[in-house]
Amino acid sequence: MQLSFVFLKLPSQFSGFPNLRNLYIQVVQASRKDLEHVLSHCCKLEWLRIDRCNLNDELTVDGLLPHLLYLYVEHCKLTRIKFHAVNLATFKYEGEFIPIDLSYSSKLQNAYFRLNEAVFRKVLISLLKGLPNVQCLTLRIGWQHLEKQWLWDNPLKFHHLRHLQLFMFSHFEHVDKILYLISFLRATPFIEKLEVHYTGFALWLADVGPRRQDFGQCKYLYLKDMWITGFKAARGQLEFLLHVVENAPALEAITVDTKQRHCTDFSPYIDRQGNSSIV
Repeated sequence: MQLSFVFLKLPSQFSGFPNLRNLYIQVVQASRKDLEHVLSHCCKLEWLRIDRCNLNDELTVDGLLPHLLYLYVEHCKLTRIKFHAVNLATFKYEGEFIPIDLSYSSKLQNAYFRLNEAVFRKVLISLLKGLPNVQCLTLRIGWQHLEKQWLWDNPLKFHHLRHLQLFMFSHFEHVDKILYLISFLRATPFIEKLEVHYTGFALWLADVGPRRQDFGQCKYLYLKDMWITGFKAARGQLEFLLHVVENAPALEAITVDTKQRHCTDFSPYIDRQGNSSIV
């Protein structure tokens, strides 16, 4: 079922859609209470997309959604998202950075985030708390803020994360902070596949930033495959590459490409031949 460009106000005796399996909500004006009530009473829902619905409030769906497998939230004015969907397999989010709680989703396979602007460290901490069970993670931030002297000392880890895909848009003021991505890797002790896709002409031969020796060692014992694109021989890129190689004893394959891959060139978890593993 698709609801588009409507004003939603529920009658007092509304009992939901108990047999609904697919729901697409697009530009729907509704109160937080009514929208949460509708979603909480779709107990057989398997597929849900919410597009440009501006609550200017949080969206907390406490009703159990044991059949929900796919959830996509895009460009909604929300302050927080929380779903109780234990079998959720795929989650996609596009918009402003907000806290997202999917901690009940113990079978979360794929999570894809495209954020307009955010502080990288805050995003990492929020994801660790809200998506502790994610197995494959794609993260793009249009205007990302990397911080100097950001060293990882948080006990939280992605214990289930196996595949990490990062899209790094490096502006002039952040070229000297590329190596601080190491702090993200320290939160992924069981990672097997790493992709870092750089974008930014300021990266060309940029001889600025710290050395890998300033960060110490951190072993990535399960990492087997690393793919880097947009490599422009910036110090941060080279030091990051060497750090990973020196600390990944099981590494089997490394691909380094100078071609710059823009965000529009990729779907989540696309392979080197341009084929996507997610439909």
